[in-house]
Amino acid sequence: MMSEEVYEESAVQLERLYSLRHEQGGTYAQHLSKPAANAARPRSSATGALTCVCFCPSTRRLYYGLDTGQVFFWVLEASGHGRSRFVGEHSGPVTAICAPQRGDGELGDLRLVLSASVDGNVKIWDYVGRVLQDPTVCVQTLYGHASTVTGVFVYGQHVLSCSTDKTIRAWKSVEGRKHLKYPWIELECVVAQLDGWVRCMTFSRSAKPGDPGGFFAVNEHGVVTRIEPEEVVYDDGSKAVRRQTFTATRGLPDRGQDLPLTNTAQDRGILALRFVAHWGLLLASSYDNVLRGYDAGTGMLKFEWENERRCDFTAIEVDLEHREVIAVDAMGICSIFSTKTGELFATKQVAREAVVAITRVLGPGVYAVTTAKEVTLWQLCHDLPYNVLRGGHEKAVIGIYACSGGPGATPGEQDFRIFSASLDATVRLWDPYHLNCVRVLGGASLNSEVSAMTFYEAWNILVTGHENGELRLWDLDTGTWTLLGRHANTVSYAGMAMVRRNEELLLTAGFDGVVALWDVRTLRGEPPFCVARFRAAGPGQLGVSGASGSRQTAPSQPQPLNLAIGTAGRLDGLRAGGSTAADAASPSPPLPPPPPPPD
Repeated sequence: MMSEEVYEESAVQLERLYSLRHEQGGTYAQHLSKPAANAARPRSSATGALTCVCFCPSTRRLYYGLDTGQVFFWVLEASGHGRSRFVGEHSGPVTAICAPQRGDGELGDLRLVLSASVDGNVKIWDYVGRVLQDPTVCVQTLYGHASTVTGVFVYGQHVLSCSTDKTIRAWKSVEGRKHLKYPWIELECVVAQLDGWVRCMTFSRSAKPGDPGGFFAVNEHGVVTRIEPEEVVYDDGSKAVRRQTFTATRGLPDRGQDLPLTNTAQDRGILALRFVAHWGLLLASSYDNVLRGYDAGTGMLKFEWENERRCDFTAIEVDLEHREVIAVDAMGICSIFSTKTGELFATKQVAREAVVAITRVLGPGVYAVTTAKEVTLWQLCHDLPYNVLRGGHEKAVIGIYACSGGPGATPGEQDFRIFSASLDATVRLWDPYHLNCVRVLGGASLNSEVSAMTFYEAWNILVTGHENGELRLWDLDTGTWTLLGRHANTVSYAGMAMVRRNEELLLTAGFDGVVALWDVRTLRGEPPFCVARFRAAGPGQLGVSGASGSRQTAPSQPQPLNLAIGTAGRLDGLRAGGSTAADAASPSPPLPPPPPPPD
């Protein structure tokens, strides 16, 4: 990440803390000998898959819903967690959970929890059980939506819900029940009627005094509707009455009423939506594998990040302090984008399957990553004792080599250099003292990704292996390369091997199962050549048919490899498991045969 003030890049690190996995059958507290008839208890003992989560900072409870319709929670601590507690159950999979905080009306002051489901209902729960002293009390069920409820929010004395029935509804607490244990919620109005299913809705409020916040909802066609809360004062002469209203405005100003957020041909709607009032930014993840950021006031596109893994971003979280957008995708990768530079600067594998949700928990930098099977807590660290070198690779780094000395080094002093190879088809030379990139080799001119890399210090030769099997020798003075040879498949390894005193040979291996030795020195004017090659993995290990067409199997025990070095430094004989190199050769070898030793 690059700071706008000092233009320096800082490193981040994601560390795994611990994982939470839902227990078989739940953990309904049977502390009463005869629970009341209306006490909530699970009907099913199935494990179920996690569908949504919600964290309550005041109680440190992480609520989660299952596709079996059950709602549970864990009490989180920095060092671990307790057993999961059962809250309640719907007749269908849980789609959304809301845990209002103190100050969010009566529901927040009483620490009630709301959950929504595909059954079209919103339920209000009280885990404490103020009436019957049962583990959970279902305070009320809100009926009104005709199909799946996709989101539920608490705003003061109101509850807002959206559904695939194309409506956004506002519910309000009935007045005159202050002396009763629980409030009673009734439908007040339909805030908006959209043209399609309401896929998701988001709410955010900035830290500015008097900011009422705002809601954004998106339908299945990608068209956004903005809902602005407003407190209206009615004065009939005798007394002033304050009433909360919600005004729905279709579309963003610069995009028109019917123009969707995504305009690509393969667009199939918005998958996730996140409004950040502190930045005035609306983040939208669409089914075209792109995460976009829009100015919430004008609708102008400010950021556009395409997922390089060609899969959907499934959930979005933000780090307000460091101005970072944290997105997780269907392959379990967490990507961190900087809104200062507009660039992706960190990725991390946080799960082995699709991520359902990511939410901030416990404190700064701690996030809960939810999949269908478990919830894993990760710590995002920014204060690290090292920095990121500017001018870095655009894709994953697959090789690194550090050395000292070489041409141009100051006599009597150590001249350290670092080479790095990446899937962006470049090899970069770094100066670790000045912390900058001094040379870039390769790039768009290469027609194959770099898969292996090594450096021959004695002769100042850089060697790269490629996805198409090519081996290339680089001249660091001119930045040009020459073709050394070729494997039949991707090169998996390249390194220097000391075969005898003061004599190093290049050792390469590929996915074709062949290991080759090369002499890359230009002694007596001879060009680099292949000294020897052999098949390290037997045909049975590679799943390749032998000469007769039948499948062969490799020996159960590894066989010794005998190398005999000739007078000229070449390999006069090579024997592995009783077969010579000639016997193990493939029918159409891509590597040149070793020349005879010179007289």
